[in-house]
Amino acid sequence: MNLKTVLATLFIMVAIISCSKDSSKVGNAAGITFSNTSVSNVTTSKALASSQVTLTGSLQVQEQGFVLSTAQNPTVSDLKKKSDSLKTGVYVLQINNLEPGTTYYAKPYVITTDGTIYYGEAVTFNIKPIALEANFGGGIIVWLDPTGKHGIVAAQQGLNFASEWGCTGIDVPGTKTEIGSGQENTRLILQTCSNTTKAAKFCDTLHHNGFSDWYLPSKDELALLYAHRKAIGFNTVERWSSSQSDVNIAWAQSFDSTAGAPVARDKSSVLGVRPVRSF
Repeated sequence: MNLKTVLATLFIMVAIISCSKDSSKVGNAAGITFSNTSVSNVTTSKALASSQVTLTGSLQVQEQGFVLSTAQNPTVSDLKKKSDSLKTGVYVLQINNLEPGTTYYAKPYVITTDGTIYYGEAVTFNIKPIALEANFGGGIIVWLDPTGKHGIVAAQQGLNFASEWGCTGIDVPGTKTEIGSGQENTRLILQTCSNTTKAAKFCDTLHHNGFSDWYLPSKDELALLYAHRKAIGFNTVERWSSSQSDVNIAWAQSFDSTAGAPVARDKSSVLGVRPVRSF
């Protein structure tokens, strides 16, 4: 390799390094410093992140915020929470929809107007675990999967809605009874007879406690609501499930405190409705 080739190679390497758009230093020669980075007010699904950024020289901020990951050293290719405003000094962001019982790593970041990305040091925080009958995700938890991070919540008292199941004389093929089938059952009901169903449509169109993904619980999901009825709050009115028995009959649940059990009811019966949602 001759001298010209060596010099050309070195020039290319220097150019690549100088054009790097990623710095992970807390303070650097470019004039950006991050300090006092912290995470506070941690709950089962959200946290408050704050940092102080100082700029010197001619640098200008194009974007700033926090990056998060369950792995160390998060970057902007991971979960990113942008600030709505651009400013130096202290900035604070609330980060929502975090998984319960999970450890996260968070870094403050700034993107300058030349496209360069700068990061502060990472801080670690733990989202609190959740438990059955806890208030979470717009309702009360009635079921958790083995990870403890996903489950089903039931809406609390106060909706005061009762109706027919609907679809009388119409077969809704494919509805199931087990835990985890209620959301698909609801979709099938609406797909088959959206003009006559009432119970499923009420759940599907409900906007409640900040959520709009409610559905009519399946037979076994409704039994979970009965098992946790004291925490959720129920009277003894029977309530509909999304599980069909036949073209004229659907499954419901008795909420009698001494003899609660699944019951088969004519689809034209007017019964209570209690929506659930998954997380």
